[in-house]
Amino acid sequence: NYDTFLHNEVRAWMISKYHASSKPNHFGVMGLSMGGFGAVLQGIKHPQDYAAAASLSGVMDITRHTENWKLYKALGPYDTHAKVWEQNNPLHLTQKKRAASTPPLLLICGQEDFTFQENLDLVAKMESLNFSIEFKAEEGAHTHLFWKTHVDAAIAFISSHFPEF
Repeated sequence: NYDTFLHNEVRAWMISKYHASSKPNHFGVMGLSMGGFGAVLQGIKHPQDYAAAASLSGVMDITRHTENWKLYKALGPYDTHAKVWEQNNPLHLTQKKRAASTPPLLLICGQEDFTFQENLDLVAKMESLNFSIEFKAEEGAHTHLFWKTHVDAAIAFISSHFPEF
């Protein structure tokens, strides 16, 4: 269960191992590809626990990928478990969450990336519901070079939402 692992175990480990603050507004979450999906999902599902979230080339609508990455093993077949998929899908969850309670989000995606359209769709949906979301459409594809080029911008975005000490 990645949600529990990230939300509970990794957080506790970071606090213990690195003497990190336990204050939620001192935490950000970021990832690339499916990790970007996970970062945005964490921000939406646990908004009280993050100052901001960022995604690089994130999969933002898993219902477009029902046969990919063996997601059906974790969520069940889409045709019989659509509700489970939607409860774990950023595009669907935004319709059920309050914009004011969700931390600021940053999506960075390459214009040649296979996830580009679903990133655009999520941004449009979130903007229409007044979520705090920033989108950067950049040149590039779903590659390590793209992520390496843009990771600093994602880190800067998240850290800009931490309180001053």
